[in-house]
Amino acid sequence: MRIQMPPNTPTVISLRTRPVTIRVRAINSAGSGASSNVVSATTAPAVTVTVPDAPISLSAAPSGSTTINLSWNAPSNNGGASITGYQIEVSSNVRTGWIDLESNTNSGVTGYSHTNLSPNTTHHYRVSAINTAGSGVSSNVVSATTGSSTEALPSAPIQISETASGSTTIVLSWSSPSDDGGAEIRGYRIEGSPNGSSEWTNIVADTGSKTTTYSDTNLSPNTTRYYRVSAINSVGTGDASSVVNATTGPATTIPDAPTGLTATASGSRTIDLSWDEPSDDGGTAITGYWIEVSPDGSSGWTNLVDDTGSRATRYSETNLSPNSTRYYRVSAVNSEGSGASSNVVSATTEPLSEALPSVPTDVSAIASGSE
Repeated sequence: MRIQMPPNTPTVISLRTRPVTIRVRAINSAGSGASSNVVSATTAPAVTVTVPDAPISLSAAPSGSTTINLSWNAPSNNGGASITGYQIEVSSNVRTGWIDLESNTNSGVTGYSHTNLSPNTTHHYRVSAINTAGSGVSSNVVSATTGSSTEALPSAPIQISETASGSTTIVLSWSSPSDDGGAEIRGYRIEGSPNGSSEWTNIVADTGSKTTTYSDTNLSPNTTRYYRVSAINSVGTGDASSVVNATTGPATTIPDAPTGLTATASGSRTIDLSWDEPSDDGGTAITGYWIEVSPDGSSGWTNLVDDTGSRATRYSETNLSPNSTRYYRVSAVNSEGSGASSNVVSATTEPLSEALPSVPTDVSAIASGSE
């Protein structure tokens, strides 16, 4: 194959054939020069575009007495071309009378609000995806009924309170509104602010639950936050509650060392330990104590108890040998770990005071009968 190109033509060749090989010669006024090296290429196969599969998981939910909100997921197969829009159809009875609510949304958005409806009316919906090949298969059919015209927004939640829990969490609690607006409460909006008067932002736009507690976590230590809560029913979001605030605790660290450790022998096999809690728990509660023991008080420390799992400040080591000396130190444990060790103390079990009995004396025997 010889391809002759006009002067000043970019050296790009487009072929719509099967695989070919190509070589090129330059031409000037003197004629055609020598051939280039030979190259080969294969044009890409034609792409067949089909209509997309059906959208997935269509759902419908009323919002007040005049609106129904639709939501769905894009098809798992777009037919080989991008989704450019959706066809939304509506019917009053499913079996007949399907009409276009939107013949083409001209958007990849997977949600739609059907507004200006009458109260207490039921509507059925189905959605189809659109690409360059056309409109695809319809989704599942869903229905929803608008609310009553007598329904209203709920009043504000009451008895809101807050409690800091450690250095990173604030726990909120409230009671449901005294007036639900004639429609069931289905969730709460929780807002936060750094000052309680402006910059309100949604911490949770809709909890989707009737639960009246919430934990705001992953906060920074020594952080003050202001809160307000609003109830949500089918009509919308009601008035906000009163504003409350709380401050997280200081940053937590490992606790200081326990103080006043003592050791006292109790007989020949037991040593009793006693100590006082650290003066600083590190900002979070003491959960237990780590007790170590050594034969000489300077080396060979081993764990007697890894973690007592208790705030009790006493411990007894039992089953010891008589006249043995033991050295001890204790560390407090909180959620951050084990703190510094206490002072070192020692005690020696008492010697064994009991001995074998002496030989019995004046032994005699008296016969009794013939046996």
